[in-house]
Amino acid sequence: MHLNLLDYLFIGIILLSAWAGYRQGLVDAIGGLLGTLGGLILAVLYREELAFYLDKHYGFTQALGDLLAERMPTPVYSPEWGAIGKGLGLPEILVDPTAFLAQLLLLLLCFLLILFTSSFIIKLVFAALNRLLSCGGLDWLNRLLGLLLVTAKNLIIMIFLIGLLYPAINLAARMGSAWAVSINNSLGMSWLAPWFLELFTCGKTLLGIAALC
Repeated sequence: MHLNLLDYLFIGIILLSAWAGYRQGLVDAIGGLLGTLGGLILAVLYREELAFYLDKHYGFTQALGDLLAERMPTPVYSPEWGAIGKGLGLPEILVDPTAFLAQLLLLLLCFLLILFTSSFIIKLVFAALNRLLSCGGLDWLNRLLGLLLVTAKNLIIMIFLIGLLYPAINLAARMGSAWAVSINNSLGMSWLAPWFLELFTCGKTLLGIAALC
């Protein structure tokens, strides 16, 4: 078995992941994953409701629209054009682009607010549970399972990144790109990279996404 620089990089990432997982513990690691995932789901589901509430009670869209209008170098809206555009049934983005942009910004702000707030709360709950477990006799098991979870998660991410990037690197190498040739040669001489690519192919087949990658 001959390891090259790329193999040592892979091994280094795996060892760092194991150390991070051991320090976090299973409960804290799960809390990080669920916090991010839960925050995204809640933000997608409720961003429009929060934007509607803020607009209805505090006039956020109007305030953002006025702020944007002040910052615009030239007028992008006039009441006359607004009346004509509405009469013609034009989309809102053409009738009043400033108001449309203000609505988009409000939705984005609501999305980020829900995402970070809910993620923080979920992670806080799991961090408290993690501290409770650390005080008991199950701390070693919590740390061991955390090591396995974080290592497996980062290993899967690494496998998919290599699998997704390899076709582009290979194509660029065939086209004569110097950096791509260097990376492609390193992948070809690596001991671990072929295993990662094989696992990526198996994962695509298992998940039914072979045609998408």
